[in-house]
Amino acid sequence: MARRKIGKIREVKVDLGSYSYLINGTAGIGKTTTVCEIGQKEFGVDGFLLLTIGKEPEPEHIGNLWNEVARDWDDLEEIIDTLCEYKNEDYPNLRMIGYDSVDEIFRLAENKVIELHNKKVTSPSDKIDTIKSAFGGFQAGENKVLDMVSTVLFKIQEYGITPFFIGHTKQKNRTDLLTEIEFEQVTSNLNNKYYNCIKDKVNIVMCAYMEREFTDIAQRKDAFTKKMKDIGAIQSEKRVVSFRDESYAIDVKSHLKYICPKCDLDSDVIIKELKDAMKKQSEYFHGEATEEEIKSKIENERKEMSKTKPKPKSPQIDESVIKEEKLNKIKSSLSKINMTQLQSIMGKHGIANFNDPTVIPMEALDEILTLI
Repeated sequence: MARRKIGKIREVKVDLGSYSYLINGTAGIGKTTTVCEIGQKEFGVDGFLLLTIGKEPEPEHIGNLWNEVARDWDDLEEIIDTLCEYKNEDYPNLRMIGYDSVDEIFRLAENKVIELHNKKVTSPSDKIDTIKSAFGGFQAGENKVLDMVSTVLFKIQEYGITPFFIGHTKQKNRTDLLTEIEFEQVTSNLNNKYYNCIKDKVNIVMCAYMEREFTDIAQRKDAFTKKMKDIGAIQSEKRVVSFRDESYAIDVKSHLKYICPKCDLDSDVIIKELKDAMKKQSEYFHGEATEEEIKSKIENERKEMSKTKPKPKSPQIDESVIKEEKLNKIKSSLSKINMTQLQSIMGKHGIANFNDPTVIPMEALDEILTLI
């Protein structure tokens, strides 16, 4: 047997597609638009896909955008598996996926874990409707969620596609582990366990917020708390994104030590700041290189990756199981279906009843599902 060669020398790459990202921010500040602009400007329209997840609104305000919608966990997993399996044949230029949003990712994952638990139990009294009770409790359900999210959402990196997660913010009280002193911080609105599942695995966590300057500041007593507070008028405001915060009032993270503390929430500015930080870090370890040399090296690495990456084998799926799952979904949603349209589809495909899913054509089930 040939002797295995262990390890390789790492190189710092000046390439947005070689890093992973999470941007948190308040609703409506422009996170989705900014991420889409970054992806398209860097990799082209066919190089960036925005994946709208769960109940997130579809991006009707953005034109010329490659977009797909995943309404449940099974749909999300199928989309990612398809993109990975057929990356070289059908999606050769795909380099970045925007996941909008992490809140919905975990909601769908929780729903799937509850569904898996309820399928395993035999007694109706053992069925559950909360993640806390799944698989015996004691955080077993939450741990299953973390495993699913880590396995599925980050799978794309093995195929040369980088994830860009989008999330929402909330002000929370934190506790220092050593001193046990509490402090306030703007961070993700996810619970800490779920948030760390994403934060710990990406290279850069940024936070978008509105930076305001005030004038005519005066102290007044709050009518409810009876405490004194500062009241002022807004003089100016602008949208910014933070990469570093020395005061730790904002929960951010970066593996790039030369990244600026903050900049305007503008796709061109963010791209420039990220690339400048990558270039300085690369020069620190490897010396200077021209932009042409960097681009040539990255392109060669991409070609090598597409040549050597093995195509995964498609799993053998039992069609009867798929039919049964689709039929169960139809039965549970009969109240939402127009009966006249349903009877028309059943008549067209010669379906007398739903007793035996094996005799029902798959296309008939798919057609009925569109009525839900």
